[in-house]
Amino acid sequence: MTDKDELLLKQFFEPARLQQLADNGFSERVMQHIPQGEALRLSRLWTTFCIVLAAVLFVVFRGWDPIIAALLELIKHPPSAILLIQLMGCATLGIFAAVGETLRREHLSWR
Repeated sequence: MTDKDELLLKQFFEPARLQQLADNGFSERVMQHIPQGEALRLSRLWTTFCIVLAAVLFVVFRGWDPIIAALLELIKHPPSAILLIQLMGCATLGIFAAVGETLRREHLSWR
């Protein structure tokens, strides 16, 4: 579909999307009783497996060595203040993005 078609469909269905039907919480109760499903369970198992594997490989291959070497290099030859602020800003944005996406996914999976 083109962007124009998409826009027309959104405009057409917008009034229906905003309409609320009084069902005394029936829809919410139904949604709570729908089983989470095998796919969600497998997804969480796979995520857990990957995290454990990454931690094991980090320890086996001594992943802290390059981190310590880089930190020592930064101590010996400190970057300019502007570069340091940029690096800290990028790291902060990355952390916020990762946390936000994780919270969004968890919120969607618990509906």
